[in-house]
Amino acid sequence: MDMSEGLEKVLKDWMELQDLEATANGKPTPEILFPGETLYMHEDTLRYRLWHPLLKQAGIRRLDIHCTRHTFASRLIQDGVNLKYISEQLGLSSIRTTVDIYGHLIPGGNRQAVNRLDEMGVKMGNGETDGY
Repeated sequence: MDMSEGLEKVLKDWMELQDLEATANGKPTPEILFPGETLYMHEDTLRYRLWHPLLKQAGIRRLDIHCTRHTFASRLIQDGVNLKYISEQLGLSSIRTTVDIYGHLIPGGNRQAVNRLDEMGVKMGNGETDGY
C-alpha cells in the first residue's frame, strides 16, 4: 500500500523514538510498530487509549477506526483517482468489489460520459454532426 510522504516521515520518526527508548532501557527494539503490554496491542487499548484521544485532540467526532478506510476510499474517488488503484490500496480482491461498495460516489460518472460526445464535436438535437 502506498503512503504519503508526511505519513512516512511520522512513522520513521516513531520508529527512531522506539529504538532510542529501547536502547536507553537496555531492551531490544520492538519488532512491531505499536506494541502493547503483551506482544500485540489489544484492540481496546488502541481504541480507548489512542484512537479516541487522538480524535478528540483533532476536534473530530468519535468514529470507528474502520471509518477511516471508507474516508480514504471516498476521498480518492472524489479526487478522480483510478478505481483499480483504489481497489489495490484497499487490498480488495476485485475492482468489482470496489465498484459495488463505492460506485455511487463517482461524481457525475454517467453525465461525464455523455458530455464527452459534445467534446468530440457531436451536435445533439438537430440531427447534424461535424463529420460523424
